[in-house]
Amino acid sequence: MSSMGMYEFHQYVNAESILQELQELQELEIQRLYDDVHPTRTQYDRDQGIWYSESVNVAEYAIWLVETKERHKQHRLHYEERAISFQRALSKLTEDEQALFRGFYQGVNPTGEKIAYKLKRLLESEVGHG
Repeated sequence: MSSMGMYEFHQYVNAESILQELQELQELEIQRLYDDVHPTRTQYDRDQGIWYSESVNVAEYAIWLVETKERHKQHRLHYEERAISFQRALSKLTEDEQALFRGFYQGVNPTGEKIAYKLKRLLESEVGHG
């Protein structure tokens, strides 16, 4: 098996915040999609100065909406799994090591680099790399 790259490691480290942001964006998108459900509506285009009708096949739109929700769920699951794996690996460090890592990762403590690599190795064993 190959070693985990730093980009992938950072995705695990940031999985919880990525997941939170992703959920917020997905909720907004789903709400926008629900707002757009309509059989037929008339709208005015101010730039062109014309009225026009717009129709949506509600049944097809409903199927697409369900598929979109499923894609969102799979995307969230990806980051949920990464967040859980990261927390498991992090829990194997002592509290002092965890504090060193957090300080290093936030750019406050440059001496935590060894702990970051230790955590990376723990994470690799957790997810099957290396």
